[in-house]
Amino acid sequence: MNRNYSKNIISHRQSMIGSACPICRVKLVAIGDNTPTIEHIIPLSNGGSNRKNNLTVICRACNHARNFVKQFFENKGERVPVEYWQCSLLSSLLPIVEHYYYDYHKIFLNARFG
Repeated sequence: MNRNYSKNIISHRQSMIGSACPICRVKLVAIGDNTPTIEHIIPLSNGGSNRKNNLTVICRACNHARNFVKQFFENKGERVPVEYWQCSLLSSLLPIVEHYYYDYHKIFLNARFG
C-alpha cells in the first residue's frame, strides 16, 4: 500500500467515530472496545485484497470476534465461506446470516458477547 492510500484509510477510520458499527450498531468511540478498526470484508487468506472495496470500518470487539471465527474454523481445517464474510458485516442481513450461516454466526456471537 502506498503512503497516501494508508493515510486515507486511517483518516476514513477516524472519521467514523460517532457513527454506528455496521454489525452490532454500537456507537464508535475514540478509546475502548468500540474504537473503529479497518476490517477486510473478505479476509486476505480467503482471497481478499487490500483494495478499498474490500475494506470497511467496524468496532474493535466485532473485529476480534470475526478474527476468532476465522481462527476457530481454520484450526478445524475448514474455511469460512466468502458469503458469510460479506453478509455478516451488515446488521440488516442478520436474518440471512442466522439462517444460512448459523454455525459461523453462533461462534461470532459467543466471541463478541460472551
